[in-house]
Amino acid sequence: MPRNLALPFKQECPHDDARSRVDCLNQLAHRIFFHDANRSLTISKTAEREAREANYDSGLALSLLQQAYYNQQNSHNELALRQLLEILPLLQELGKAEHEANALKLLGEVYLQTGNFSEALAYHQDALQIAETLTNPKIAGSIHISIGRALSELRDHQTALDHFTKALEIMRAVKEGEGEAVCLNNLAFVNLRQERYDKALKCARQALAIADAIPYKPVQIYAHDIIGNVYSKQQRFEAAVEHYKQSLKIAQEIGHRYARADTLYCLAKVTFDQKRIDAALEFCASAETAARAIDAKHTLRDVYLLLAEIHADRDDMRKAYHYHKIFHEVDCSVLNAKARTTGRLLRLQFEIDRSLKETEIHRLKNVELASALGQLEDANRDLQRLNTEKNEFLSIAAHELLGPLSTIETGTLNIVGIAQKIKQNKILGNAQRIQRVYHYMRVLISNLLDVNRIESLESRLVAEYVDWGPIVQQTLDLLRSEAQRKEIVVKADIPSDEVVIHADAGVLPRVSYNLISNALKFSAPGSAVYVRLDRRSAKARLQIQDEGPGLSEEDKSKLFTAYAQLSARPTAGESSHRIGLASVKKIVDSMAGSIWCESEYGKGACFTVEFALASDAAGD
Repeated sequence: MPRNLALPFKQECPHDDARSRVDCLNQLAHRIFFHDANRSLTISKTAEREAREANYDSGLALSLLQQAYYNQQNSHNELALRQLLEILPLLQELGKAEHEANALKLLGEVYLQTGNFSEALAYHQDALQIAETLTNPKIAGSIHISIGRALSELRDHQTALDHFTKALEIMRAVKEGEGEAVCLNNLAFVNLRQERYDKALKCARQALAIADAIPYKPVQIYAHDIIGNVYSKQQRFEAAVEHYKQSLKIAQEIGHRYARADTLYCLAKVTFDQKRIDAALEFCASAETAARAIDAKHTLRDVYLLLAEIHADRDDMRKAYHYHKIFHEVDCSVLNAKARTTGRLLRLQFEIDRSLKETEIHRLKNVELASALGQLEDANRDLQRLNTEKNEFLSIAAHELLGPLSTIETGTLNIVGIAQKIKQNKILGNAQRIQRVYHYMRVLISNLLDVNRIESLESRLVAEYVDWGPIVQQTLDLLRSEAQRKEIVVKADIPSDEVVIHADAGVLPRVSYNLISNALKFSAPGSAVYVRLDRRSAKARLQIQDEGPGLSEEDKSKLFTAYAQLSARPTAGESSHRIGLASVKKIVDSMAGSIWCESEYGKGACFTVEFALASDAAGD
């Protein structure tokens, strides 16, 4: 029997020419992916093997791209990255711009799925640059959707909405129903996050109508879930239950096990909100079984935390503690897995970057020029290495610490709630002390991240009109117990009317928190700290003045430098990590503000922060 008659998928791809057959296999794998993903993978692997045998680089790249898409969809992110490592240099060398754009988009999706949102955004933007030069607008439309998702995770909701709207225009123009429905679901999700419930419902219902007509079941599931979430937020629990049940039914029909587990958890949560405890426990049990079957640890974590809340509500503290302990174990497992994945992704990313640079050098026709360029790049890398290593260490360390701290906070909040019910003052006191340590560590880590993000130009500040007065007052409320502990009198002068500035509401509280806590830290017991917020011409000015030891001329020269050693020491043995003021300086500068300090050694210090007033714009 001739060899080609024994080839797999001979009936679908009967070509005798090896390259034509590989092309046919790749097209077949792409066409059936959404109907039979596992068979699509088998066909792609066959195409890869035959492409390697035929030394057919173009066919090899497309077969690996299809496999990488399958692996990303199934959360096999490391394998997807390894395949992309081989794909991208090949596609660049072959001049396959459309497929290169898809590969870069897929690389962004891998990072989005693993929580590296800034990295995801960068790859999606690179993909969009290529896609906008192509004749197929659907590719640019799908990339706009990916960019919108990354921006939404980075809290830049308005820009995310702009990209989703642009994608919607493209999909409608090319009459791409599935893409239009996906855009509408994403618009609904962002509006849900912003608590614009009417807009979220409108978009989700439009997506559902399109998906019902096609039909496109994955979009149906997502739309029903979003509608259920909106109704749950509005306390329209019966309507929420109906949509969750529709989502569950479709997920079971198409065998979407991840969606089934998530929807069962949503049903458990909404029935608990209805105080239907028995139904909530039944849905929890089903969600736990479904999540365990697919090792969906994020869903398991949510289920165990909900079970702890249910049993605490029933005053069954023994079971509440039991489930909270399991929640903590699963949460730690999730965080440890993420830490390991992050490390491996960084190593793989280094391999990708190195491979791309080597490919670019090989493309140079002049060997001497390539050698000179290589030497120049080596010298440049040596100059940047120390700073890059420091930034990567700070970013990884800080992100890894923030997750466990959130677990600590959740645990202590539960301990406080239980202790208040059974009046065990000793437990309550210990838990409150843990909370104080948590807040200190969170500020430290947030400062580390601020220094690193702004320094590496990764920070995406979301400017909006903010009333500064309530933010300063909230900081004073948060630090009141610390002032009382040191017997320090805090004298505040906060105007009752609005002091509106244009700033990022997410990072602005760090400015007042760092400066006021710093004043308390370096003030002696029995002294006073003065906090004043007022208007000066067209400026809003915040001043924090203490009666501490003051600053020497040498101290003032390096006051806003990270890690600088100053002569002053905290008055009650507190820790001084010496990065808070550097973080404040970078935040203020990034929002076009000013900060300075006036101090005479031995006579305290006065820190001043100014931003331009935006009261007229806010009034509009």
